[in-house]
Amino acid sequence: RVKRKIGYNSKTGNGLLLCNVKYDTEGYTGKFPTLPSRGYFKQGDKGNNVKDLQKFLNWALDIKLQLDGSYGPLTKNSVVRLEKLFGNKANGLYGENDLAKSKVYKK
Repeated sequence: RVKRKIGYNSKTGNGLLLCNVKYDTEGYTGKFPTLPSRGYFKQGDKGNNVKDLQKFLNWALDIKLQLDGSYGPLTKNSVVRLEKLFGNKANGLYGENDLAKSKVYKK
């Protein structure tokens, strides 16, 4: 945490407000998914690895996907958002490049 000055007017000296701002410099500490044998997740996949992916997406994007272990349209759209954030090709297929960037991503 760092203290940051907000709304300070240097002419009058009024409006000084100190607040604690938390910067998340830690990476994800949960379990990363294991990719299926084809090398990527796609819509229609199910299982605990999809649930691990959904947990990561919730953390990385500050969203609240239902942790149902089903790679449906909401999970796919979230993967597209993540891929855009990472600068990867946004195709909705969570693969090796996405996983590699996920493992080093810090908010």
